[in-house]
Order: sequence, then structure tokens, then C-alpha cells
Amino acid sequence: REEINMKMTLSFITLLVLCLPELIFAHSWMTCPPSFNARVNRGGVTSAQCESESASIYVTEVEAGDRLKVGWVSNNHGGGFARIALVPWNERKNVQSYKNNVMKFACYGHDERPGRTRTGSCFHPCNARPGCEYQAVPEDDERFDTTIGIPTNLEDGFYSLQVSMLVGNGGVYNSCAKLKIFGGNPSFNCRSSKAPVTYQCVKAAGPPFSKIQSGN
Repeated sequence: REEINMKMTLSFITLLVLCLPELIFAHSWMTCPPSFNARVNRGGVTSAQCESESASIYVTEVEAGDRLKVGWVSNNHGGGFARIALVPWNERKNVQSYKNNVMKFACYGHDERPGRTRTGSCFHPCNARPGCEYQAVPEDDERFDTTIGIPTNLEDGFYSLQVSMLVGNGGVYNSCAKLKIFGGNPSFNCRSSKAPVTYQCVKAAGPPFSKIQSGN
């Protein structure tokens, strides 16, 4: 009887461990470039502009004018929008700075296979691209990633790249990466009065788009 009970206990522990990834890996965050917190067993951030900065924060070096892949983890969510903004490092905690420096509104992403995304949910990885693979074509905008062009008028230095994600049937999650940008010419005028690029996206059951669009 003790042996049977032990086997049952071990089976329960194994089942619990197998289920933990879905319990722990909740919500969404930037994976490419690596966010402030690159741990795989982390959770999403809703109450701050960025994650807490670890002592070993990863720095991604890019040259002004480069194309940069920006991607995030699906975590069983599908549908929604992602707002991408870039600000100087010393403004990384300033809400309005991100709103003043929006580069683009991309689709959060959804599982494009028929019947795989329902009411804001899908089964991870939800047909998302692995790692930091690049989009094949610019219009390929429903795969949990996008690309941006690094402005050519930035001073050399450190910057915070933020993705603010209106996720499927959940809320809004923020994630940031630290960039070191070089090779720009601050005398260039790269600002535009036009609204940021915005894709037509699958909305799912989440909050309205205005949640991340308002005030930008």
C-alpha cells in the first residue's frame, strides 16, 4: 500500500511539474531583442513601463539605419495589438515619452491555421516563429513579431525599446529592451506629422485598440 501511495504521489508531482509551464509562463513579453528580464520562467508586467532591470541586463547593439526584429512570446494568447516605441535611456520610466515616440502599431499575432485562435486563446506557440527569425515579407504581420527601422537621426548612446501589448483576451503588458545605438546623425530631421503605421489586426476579445493608442 505504501508503495502504491508513493507511486501515486510521484505521478501527481510529475503531472504538476508538467502543468507548471502553463501556470508560470503567463501573459507576454519581448523575447527579441532580449528584454530587461530574460528569464524563461517570468511573468508579464502590467503595472510599470518596463520590467525590473537585472544586474546582468543584456544590451543589443545596433547601427542607425539598421532593420531590427522585434518579437514576443505568445503564451497561449492570440489577437490584439503591439505598440512599439523608442526613447532615450534616461526616459525609460516616463509614460508620456513612450507615447511621444511611437514608431509603429503592429499586430500582436494570432494562429493563422483555421480554428486555432478562439476568443483570444490558442495553444502555445500558436504558430509563432521560433527565436529571432525574420519575416519573409513586410505584409507578414500576424506571427508574433515585426521589424522596425532604427532612425538615422539619433545621437550615439543607450535607448529603451518598449513593446506595449494589448493581448488577446487579457490586458496590456509592457516589456522593454536596452539598445546601444551608434552611427546616427542628429542633424537629420526624421520626425513626421503622420500617424504611426498601423496594421489591420485580429482583435479577439481583449480591450479596445484605444487602450494603447490614446494620447500617442
